[in-house]
Amino acid sequence: MDNVKIDRSFVRDCPDNDSDCRLVEAIVHMAHSLNLTVTAEGVETEQQQHFLQQLGCDYLQGYHFSHPIPVYRFNDLINSTEGRLNELEKPLEAAELLPLRANDTTFRRH
Repeated sequence: MDNVKIDRSFVRDCPDNDSDCRLVEAIVHMAHSLNLTVTAEGVETEQQQHFLQQLGCDYLQGYHFSHPIPVYRFNDLINSTEGRLNELEKPLEAAELLPLRANDTTFRRH
């Protein structure tokens, strides 16, 4: 065994539920102390992503990143993000943000 998966039922209410947060944090720390990698399943929000990244979770999966796709589309997805993954770790500058629609408060990278 070299990987621990955290079920989506524990991730679902993070970071809003203190009990779930403490449990997920304990799982991550325990797994890392045993030199295991940690995958969190069911990541659906940016807040969950940031919470799990701050804990040092090694891998995240869930609808926040992509809905399930057919195998034949997987290469297209990888190729469309290749080379840009490191950019996602950089803080965004105000000039890099564009509204998704006119008068929208939701922003994306351009």
